[in-house]
Order: sequence, then structure tokens, then C-alpha cells
Amino acid sequence: DLLRTSVASDAISDNLKRAIIATEDENFNEHKGVVPKAVIRATLGTFVGLGSSSGGSTLTQQVIKQQVVG
Repeated sequence: DLLRTSVASDAISDNLKRAIIATEDENFNEHKGVVPKAVIRATLGTFVGLGSSSGGSTLTQQVIKQQVVG
């Protein structure tokens, strides 16, 4: 288990926020966290049996995947 401390968004520097977004997903500002193509691919993969390791390609989707799937 990790020890975590929640902080308000305004307590995180804008440069750090931009750096994380640039590293993980350069198009985040256009899609705001959800890429329909990735969601459809992951859904089809789950139902067709291609595995559940696909999808979650954006920061938001990664958080949801970790929280829901484990």
C-alpha cells in the first residue's frame, strides 16, 4: 500500500501539470481525457476476447482503469 496525501489542484505548479500531460498524452487538451477510439477498442477487446490489457491510453482512462479494474 502507498501512503498518499491529497493536495488541491492549485497547489500543484502549472509547469508540473504540463510536464505530466506532455509526457503521457500530448493531445490531452483536445480530447479532455477520453479517446472514443481507445474506449471502443478496449470494449471490443474485452467482448471478443482479445484481452483486457488494451485501452486506458489517456491519463483519465488510466486512473479509471486502475480504480475500477484494479
